[in-house]
Amino acid sequence: RVDDPACDLAVAAALASASSGTCAPEGAVFIGEVSLTGQVRSVVGMRQRFAAARAAGCTHAFAPPSDEASDGLQVVPVRSVAEAVSWSHA
Repeated sequence: RVDDPACDLAVAAALASASSGTCAPEGAVFIGEVSLTGQVRSVVGMRQRFAAARAAGCTHAFAPPSDEASDGLQVVPVRSVAEAVSWSHA
């Protein structure tokens, strides 16, 4: 059961990967709440989420634009699910 809105974007990325047969970029983490229209919104605790992702070995994060410190992750700012899963169309 997933009930944290920050997991929305990760679930969308997993669905895109499964339907396209293309793996998500290695070392990527997906953080963000997804609205009914597909817009990606920031969630509370982004700094802690970035730190946890870095500790888990992730190198870059697909996340909504934020002023939060990224703890050494390369942040790929995304405003919509379509932007976040553009790798699945390659």
